[in-house]
Amino acid sequence: MGKSTLFNRLTKSRQAIVSDEAGTTRDRQYGKCEWNGREFSVVDTGGWVVNSDDIFEEEIRKQVIIATEEAGLVLFLVDVTTGVTDLDVDVAKILRRSKLPVILVANKADNNVHQYYAAEFYSLGLGDPMCISSMSGSGTGDLMDEILRHLPEDCEAEHEEDLPRITIVGRPNVGKSTLMNILGGVLPASEIALGCMRISALSPREAEVLVRTALENGIDFFDHADIYGGGASEEVFAKAAGMCPRVRESMLLQTKCGIVPGKAYDFSKKHILESVEGSLRRLNTEYVDVLLLHRPDTLMEPEEVAEAFDELHRTGKVRYFGVSNQNPFQMELLSRSLHQKLLINQLQFGPAHTGMIDAGLHVNMKDAPSLVHDGGILEYCRLRDVTIQPWSPFQYGFFEGVFLGSDKFPELNAVIRELAEEKGVPDAAVATAWILRHPARMQPIAGTTKTARLVDICKASGVELTREEWYRLYLAAGNNLP
Repeated sequence: MGKSTLFNRLTKSRQAIVSDEAGTTRDRQYGKCEWNGREFSVVDTGGWVVNSDDIFEEEIRKQVIIATEEAGLVLFLVDVTTGVTDLDVDVAKILRRSKLPVILVANKADNNVHQYYAAEFYSLGLGDPMCISSMSGSGTGDLMDEILRHLPEDCEAEHEEDLPRITIVGRPNVGKSTLMNILGGVLPASEIALGCMRISALSPREAEVLVRTALENGIDFFDHADIYGGGASEEVFAKAAGMCPRVRESMLLQTKCGIVPGKAYDFSKKHILESVEGSLRRLNTEYVDVLLLHRPDTLMEPEEVAEAFDELHRTGKVRYFGVSNQNPFQMELLSRSLHQKLLINQLQFGPAHTGMIDAGLHVNMKDAPSLVHDGGILEYCRLRDVTIQPWSPFQYGFFEGVFLGSDKFPELNAVIRELAEEKGVPDAAVATAWILRHPARMQPIAGTTKTARLVDICKASGVELTREEWYRLYLAAGNNLP
């Protein structure tokens, strides 16, 4: 129901696996959280199943009990979309008997109607339910404040194991969600994003189904650009999403500007401001969450860009900023004049487009892969806490084609198929998991317009590749190690 999603959000990690299958979290997961200068430990538990004959569910129940006994505070997570269940009642009885302080957390309360439903949980006898959405982050700040009110004032600890411990419990997962990423270290978002470049080619019904499928499978981040479909892609998306204040609050929108197709790149203040106004109008929204500069403009005046960003940020039209396809020195040149951090750099990357990795593996060599084409952008982004968004993750070359199923990559597809069968997931999930496995914590942009393929891609969030499997895929793509 979102316990692991909440754990990942509070600890700013993707440590806990999140899935729509009950019992995915079987062992206790420990993480550290900091809020307003105070630290405490957070424990994620498996779904609490009472009187189950399943051996794994019985072990999960034991793990929950152990975690609760260790805790100084329990977060009891319930689901407003399903209401009070018999399992909720059973867990509430156990928690009341434990005498531990409990915060009742009503998850998925991401709109006024769902918050109204939360009143039903007063019947559990655990006090006022706190309404949150572990997926979008709504209400989690208030939850953190409430957690601090339950901690002892003097909770300084010399060792991590001595920190106050908070345990998250609840019944097994009953909803769809993906793992979270923290873009640029500050913006919580879904681990995978939907790229809307080709959405204008869909019928209104097809576009509506695609957007709904993304949301149902945990994607809350949608990538646009002013030039996609000549601007039509943003319009089609807004209509497909049924854009209104309630819908807008459930998603994150990113758009890009700076390309004048076939003529120039333009980072002038005038062009940036006009482009954003156009995107806001087409998206039927008052603001975008992220604005990226689309391709480098060698005639860029950083001070002029800074003026545009300041105005957009001051007027509330853009929350955060980033770039696309820029190298480290281009980003440094721009950042010197900016008052906002660059959170994102969108770059082509995937199993069949590995330039960012090749040069780092062939340091001190004289072969072709040792050539540094991007100024060491991978390492730079990790140092600066900039999130890389891989675009066209399934393409090879510059829009030459998709490698999945291509006879040009027989070995790569054979290894992907083998791993997919072993892990019980589609091929696209393995290919996506290869990107997610990298410690740079990238957020791949899935540009598909096929709903079935999108569902397959989203299943990557539950796939963990070993180091050996990751390198095996890298080599199968035609790469080599010195």
